[in-house]
Amino acid sequence: MVPKVSICVPNLNTRPYLPEWFETVFNQTFQDWELVVCDSYSDDGSWEYIQELAAREPRMRISQTPRKGVYAGFNDCIQLARGEHLYIATSDDTMSPDFLGKMVAALDKNPGCGVAHCYLNFFDEHGVKISSGHCRDNWFTTRFFGDWNKKYHVRPRGHDAVVALALKAVVS
Repeated sequence: MVPKVSICVPNLNTRPYLPEWFETVFNQTFQDWELVVCDSYSDDGSWEYIQELAAREPRMRISQTPRKGVYAGFNDCIQLARGEHLYIATSDDTMSPDFLGKMVAALDKNPGCGVAHCYLNFFDEHGVKISSGHCRDNWFTTRFFGDWNKKYHVRPRGHDAVVALALKAVVS
């Protein structure tokens, strides 16, 4: 059976973050997913931990891939993904319990859209929300759009590139 969402996670030496990350995946209210993890031969115990979880979680698909960088890792995960939708994450992310459900509902409601996105929050190593100069709060697009960023909106396919270039969100 094809899962609705493939959660794609490349990994390299992020063992301290993995328990919290995987807990947020396993605790999603939306459960029609597979978790594809491509580890780049971690040497910090990550691979062993991932193998332990996969032995207990049949929705996990894991493999080891050469160290070619995070973008190659995303591509490795995508190659193994079977889901209707892809969620591409890093192994130090977390997500609220209703995250996948909201993203899938947005895409299902708007079949003309190819990407769902949400507002991000950044936290330090102690779990304290960061809102300083290096954070999204001060990005050009955040300042330009203000609270509109936090509201539901739809941009049909083809419009994202124009908006991204106009708002200097793409650097050439």
